[in-house]
Amino acid sequence: MRDAVRTVAREILDHEDTAGTRRQRRRWSELVAFESEVERLLCNVAALRIAKATLSPLAIARRHQCRAGSKTRTRLLDSACSAGLLRMGSKGYSRGDGARFATLWHAQPALLACLPDCLHLADLRLASDELARIRIRDAQRNLLSLPRDAAAMVATVAALAEWTKRTPVSLAGEEAWLAEVAVGTGLAAIRTALHVDLYRVFNGDLEHGGRLYGGFWLHMEKAARFARLRLAGQHIAECDYSAMHLRLAYRHCGVAWPFADGEDAYTAGPGARAGWKRVTNALLQTAKPLRQWPGEKEAERAACRAHFAVGARPSRVVAAIKARHPQLADAGAFERSLGGRLTRVESDLMVSLLLESRARDLPALPLHDCLLVPANRADEAAQVMREIAKRALGVALPVGITRS
Repeated sequence: MRDAVRTVAREILDHEDTAGTRRQRRRWSELVAFESEVERLLCNVAALRIAKATLSPLAIARRHQCRAGSKTRTRLLDSACSAGLLRMGSKGYSRGDGARFATLWHAQPALLACLPDCLHLADLRLASDELARIRIRDAQRNLLSLPRDAAAMVATVAALAEWTKRTPVSLAGEEAWLAEVAVGTGLAAIRTALHVDLYRVFNGDLEHGGRLYGGFWLHMEKAARFARLRLAGQHIAECDYSAMHLRLAYRHCGVAWPFADGEDAYTAGPGARAGWKRVTNALLQTAKPLRQWPGEKEAERAACRAHFAVGARPSRVVAAIKARHPQLADAGAFERSLGGRLTRVESDLMVSLLLESRARDLPALPLHDCLLVPANRADEAAQVMREIAKRALGVALPVGITRS
């Protein structure tokens, strides 16, 4: 399958050179992004073939609603059509009610011929380029070059990715190979139980962010994960640190955790805890005063607003949170972009947890600040999480276990 990716990428690049559609050669980071998009395209085509739906079109956002890698993806689709590998079907459009529909694309015989004759789901476990294991993105989500001292980090993530691929993970249900069909959200329209290729994403530099992505379980609804996901043949349990970011913020500011065991540190008044947590984390993340409900889109802001009483104002919620955490407010933890640094600490902790899980032969999957483990080993995993947090951070972090 890897050979197929390189063949298609080379064919498209040669076609661009022959047709003269590019004025300058791609930089190394652009070539990595380009090959990644080719890989995604072929994974979708391969999954359709395995599902015996080769004639079904792919739903791929071409220009609208396609910020991450949009230029690379658009040029790939245009070049693939020009080279006779794809054919555009119906164009994507937006309705007045806000619903968006992706463009439909049909794989042509020339593209299908590049796939191996004997294709299995295991062939979709593609090896990524080492640069892609660590991805640094700017504010526009463009891929940046890695510093030279990132080699050790790349090697660690690559080792964890290979271990995760060997983790006995499966899905229950009639279509056990299929995790999700996400229509209209980009090239990753089909996610299978073998989409487990981990990588870390940083924001701007290696000091901000660093969470692990690349696993199909990250895109599943929580209820679906508990119902369908299996580790070592067992139902899963979710082990997560209690009030992770908030505790890391107190640690960063050198302030002792002021709340009693079991006390809800997020809720600062009437309203759902989920809403208070969302606004609190937004205050830690943002670099400027928070004057509206957090969220990039109106639907996200409306969802946050719904956690509070009718007529509640963001300014009053923010004031209540600062009054709930006066030490953090005095230390300047809010509205200073601290969240990115806290995420780096959190993601480093998750990497340490996975390394320890590997050493103990404990099947585990990362879910941001949570660990998914077999339900019959949840207590063991929780103890490991407490030990690693104490060793790495010097503070005790309580761990909660959810089994259903």
